Amino acid sequence: MAEDLETEVTWAEGKLALDMHIGSPVRVVVMGMFGTLHSEGILRPADEAGPSDDHAFYALDSAEYDPLAFTLTRNEQAVCTVTDSALMIQYDRAMIRIVWADMSGD
Repeated sequence: MAEDLETEVTWAEGKLALDMHIGSPVRVVVMGMFGTLHSEGILRPADEAGPSDDHAFYALDSAEYDPLAFTLTRNEQAVCTVTDSALMIQYDRAMIRIVWADMSGD
């Protein structure tokens, strides 16, 4: 199995990585003080984009649940890391991992 190399990227590069996977199946895992949230579906832009260039608005369409809306927020303290299979956003108190590759073997 090939090693998944990690590269630290800017917020804009992280958004570009997500935008390249619009229309693809993804898994979103959010971990923080509140616990872990997990959802899978097809990534798409949110129906109503916000007015700010500091946010990117997305939604997950899933056959099992209502669409899950989430926002990627530009934050000077956030660390973005991209691999061949995922984008990780590390905030002070939470980590968002968006996986777009088939990770059924992990």
